[in-house]
Amino acid sequence: MNRALSYATLFLFLPLLVLLFISVPPCVARADSPAAVQFRAERFGTNGVWLAERNVAALSPTCNPAHDWTLPVSDPEFGVVFASSNGVAAPLGFPHDSTSMVFHVMVVAGLTSAAMPRATLLDGRIALRFQPCLFPWEEPTLCAESRDGQKCFVFDGRTFSTRGTQFPASWTHLLEIAFPTGHPANELFVGGSPASPEWNRTWPGFVREIVFALRPLSEPENASLRSYFALRHGLPFAAPTPGDAGPILDNLGIRSDSFFSTLFLVR
Repeated sequence: MNRALSYATLFLFLPLLVLLFISVPPCVARADSPAAVQFRAERFGTNGVWLAERNVAALSPTCNPAHDWTLPVSDPEFGVVFASSNGVAAPLGFPHDSTSMVFHVMVVAGLTSAAMPRATLLDGRIALRFQPCLFPWEEPTLCAESRDGQKCFVFDGRTFSTRGTQFPASWTHLLEIAFPTGHPANELFVGGSPASPEWNRTWPGFVREIVFALRPLSEPENASLRSYFALRHGLPFAAPTPGDAGPILDNLGIRSDSFFSTLFLVR
């Protein structure tokens, strides 16, 4: 009797359980392990800690302020500002015990003062930094360098390699660098190099937004991110927008506001 009642109860509730399972939104599973980590300037704190969207990670100062380092500051116009007249701002990094791997980095950044040789935006096994000038009348060029020599990077949608590119100070720009085999997150630093402040490698400007991809990105994902950055920050290049950019960014774990909603496209 009891066994028959158990079978009857199971068959009664089985359709309900199946319906509940298939109706759970994919973001429930995605929230615990996002494919990308997004940092927007409005979430930068006065203590120098930069919280990611959805609170999935944080970037913190990697150098002791007592050792002649200052903290980056939040500016309502520019974003997170590293250049300071008070000293060399400490770069930001992930916790030392982080086990995440980064495969692609996209940074929206600009300058507030003149580019200085060796000034660094992103430091790691491959670093984005300004190179020394060959002649006094030249301006420093931005390059991606590593122990193996110059590497490719993407600047406003265009790929550059050995010769690098100029960095016009009148615009905000999108810079990208890829790590095909992955890069330990706890060995990446934003806004400078975690070495002696006398090296003066602090980024002479600001960062408005960063996305760290925790797996390789597909071409539609790359295009969707570039389009989002171009729209949100008014970047000086045209980025083609995939028709499904909204769902693509949502699946990555990226907050894209309403830039790809039907209402926004109609306007």
